[in-house]
Amino acid sequence: MGRPHGTRGELLLVPLTDRDERFSVGAELFLARRGESEKSKVRVRSVRETAKGFLAGFEGYGSRELARELAGGDLFIPGELLAEAEPGAYYGFQLEGCSVFQADREIGSVISLEQSRANPYLVVATPEEGREFCIPFVGEVILSVDLDGDRIDILEGFLG
Repeated sequence: MGRPHGTRGELLLVPLTDRDERFSVGAELFLARRGESEKSKVRVRSVRETAKGFLAGFEGYGSRELARELAGGDLFIPGELLAEAEPGAYYGFQLEGCSVFQADREIGSVISLEQSRANPYLVVATPEEGREFCIPFVGEVILSVDLDGDRIDILEGFLG
C-alpha cells in the first residue's frame, strides 16, 4: 500500500492482481504492516480507480493520520480465494522458507518473492550470518522447485 491520499484516510493501492473485484467495498482482506509478518483483517470501506491504481479506504481508518499507520504495508486475500497456480507458477508464500541450493551446496533460504519492473526475484538469507541477496526467479537461473521438499535448485556457477 502506498501513501495516504486526501483527508478521509484513503491510500493508494497498486494491485498485483488482475482481479479488481478483490478491492470492492465490503471485501475482507488481510494486512501485514510494513516490517511485520503478522497479518490482521481489514474491510474495504471505499474504493475508486485512478490512473495510478486504486484509492481505498478501510473501516477504522477514516483519517489521513490513521491511514499513515497502514502505508507501506501489504494486502493479502484469504487463502481460500486463491486460484490454483498454473504448472510452473508459484505464490510467494509457497516459496518462503525453501532452501536454495547451488549444485549440492545449500546457499540460503527464501525470505520472500518480490517483483521488479523486469522480473520476479527471490530474496534469500544465508544460513550463517543471515546476509540477504537476490536471485532472479526466471527459468534461466531456477533449475527446479520442489515444494514438497522445500527445495529450490539454481544454475551452477550463477553466484560465482
